[in-house]
Amino acid sequence: MRNDKTHQDIIESASITSLMRYLLSSDSEVVPNPDNYGKYFVNGKWEGYLKDVGAAKLELQRKLPGCMYYHLIRTLKFDDSLIKWVSNEKNSQIVILGAGFDSRAMRYSELLDEHNVSVYEIDLSAMLDFKKGVIAKYKLQHCVGYHHIPCNFNDKKLSGCMLDGGISKNKNTLVLWEGVTYFLPDEIIQSTIVELRELFKEKLQITLDYAFRDYIEGDLNFYGAKELHDVLVEISEPHFFGLNFNESEKYFANLGFKTTENLTALMLESKYLRDGFGKSAGLPHVFNAMTDIVRGE
Repeated sequence: MRNDKTHQDIIESASITSLMRYLLSSDSEVVPNPDNYGKYFVNGKWEGYLKDVGAAKLELQRKLPGCMYYHLIRTLKFDDSLIKWVSNEKNSQIVILGAGFDSRAMRYSELLDEHNVSVYEIDLSAMLDFKKGVIAKYKLQHCVGYHHIPCNFNDKKLSGCMLDGGISKNKNTLVLWEGVTYFLPDEIIQSTIVELRELFKEKLQITLDYAFRDYIEGDLNFYGAKELHDVLVEISEPHFFGLNFNESEKYFANLGFKTTENLTALMLESKYLRDGFGKSAGLPHVFNAMTDIVRGE
């Protein structure tokens, strides 16, 4: 759903994300990434990294320091938001914007079915078609209410795509917006959040991650920032949008949302990756944060 891409595009960063998740998914890891489906969705030149996981981890930590561990804390945080939502909101729906190769409809199929929660994934047609092909090829099981909705902002408004795709505006709704905001300009971020606020009539929560504005504006002194910036330029998928941590709550309040949780990458590293002695499984890159926001009354 990135507004500068067409329906024929496969987003290369989605393949990199799947690879990063998979490389830390082994039970032998100090803190495993719970997404072990990533191996199915890695494509293109990144498939070569699947041949030797140990060597791949060393190479990618060198090439993109902290990135695997950022994907680890992000997976754990978004999983937690989903689990909490599904446990408390039966007969609701989850909308995943820019879904990429998200596997939660598969990994949490039993929980979703038990609570009668439907999942709608929104992305470019090529991304969804590739994903459907992989699911069919490997016979991957998923929740009963699992739907794909192709959408591109160049062609149609998001709300139109949602309603045409069967999403109800009258159900409690969790929107997962993972790994997407920094690829979009500020005006698209704001218009999307306002559109979601106006479309859904019942309880609405959005869980998203964002990059720091200082990084977006050129401060590459953060751990892992220069290396990630260079790779994104190389694959023609640069970052555009950012908020500094102390700006974010006011930013979302101006759009009609209350922040219920807002944690930097370092806070999340402390929450998820440290053992009882304070030893960490790994340091993520540190120029991001993740937040849960709910529509204000």
